[in-house]
Amino acid sequence: TIALQLAAIIVFGLGLWRVTTGLLSVEKLTQFIMLLFISISPLSQIIYAGSQIGNSMAAMNRIREILDIPEEKDPDTVVTTINEHMPLAHSSPCPPAVEFQHVYFSYESKPILHDLNLSISQGSVTALVGPSGAGKSTILQLIERFYDPSSGNINVLGKDITTCDRDDLRSHIAYVEQDSPALSGSLRENLLLGSIDCSDDECRRVLKSVNLSHLLDRSDKGLDMQVGENGIMLSGGERQRLAIARALLSTAKIILLDEATANLDADNERLITRLLAQVEGRTFIIVAHRLATIIDSDLIYVLNQGRIIGSGTHKQLFKTAPFYRNLATEQYIS
Repeated sequence: TIALQLAAIIVFGLGLWRVTTGLLSVEKLTQFIMLLFISISPLSQIIYAGSQIGNSMAAMNRIREILDIPEEKDPDTVVTTINEHMPLAHSSPCPPAVEFQHVYFSYESKPILHDLNLSISQGSVTALVGPSGAGKSTILQLIERFYDPSSGNINVLGKDITTCDRDDLRSHIAYVEQDSPALSGSLRENLLLGSIDCSDDECRRVLKSVNLSHLLDRSDKGLDMQVGENGIMLSGGERQRLAIARALLSTAKIILLDEATANLDADNERLITRLLAQVEGRTFIIVAHRLATIIDSDLIYVLNQGRIIGSGTHKQLFKTAPFYRNLATEQYIS
């Protein structure tokens, strides 16, 4: 644009000088200027199109990077579903919802987990606490089978996950991330991502349970209210509660919460904590830095540098685990 404007100024200046010296007539100058202005518009469009092509090529490179990511494939061995190997309640005890047996995991040659052993009962609320980098989120990603362990076994609902069909495994698990995504669309569409058969009444009920019923009053469209691109019409806390509502509305037996209340105020955080304690038939695994959200958990595992250094209830750990006691004291929890 600057170049075209400079060209116009030069033509005006040089043309006027030639007219004053008699080398060019006014008619010729007028014709030249008219042709210049006629050509400026298509030239601008050509240059703009060139810049758009450059942007498009950059976007195409990103798309190619995604398409080049290797597709997840199940092993060639017989792949079964979890339900096929679930023991009957009257014939044998119920297996743990999640069980890690001597699990080691390294990411790009960097050791993350070391000889990890844990067992999480079905229907319980279990918390994973520890400093950043201790391996808490990695445990959730291994349960979802985003990665496979370097060695050791991981069982979900009594079945080794490496022999399970991935789609079947993940149909039993709901994952709520710290930066909970909201897709462009309506409230209803965001809620029904994992449970398309739920009714509008069930959607309203779960929104009320996470204190989001006010969203239905924000617009006369109700459940058809648009949340905007990346949920821009919602606050960070509302997006997190919407993701929790989506998980609760699903049929998943295991719900993974990775700092899922980080953006909530104290009142809503207490509400969600009480809600999780009241839900029956689900297993909750919670990663949290704020101990106030997990002190009522049935079991707490304390991790540090990829190892479990303590397990028990809040009261037990406060008495027996100095590392946990220091965490609790720093957060003014006793």
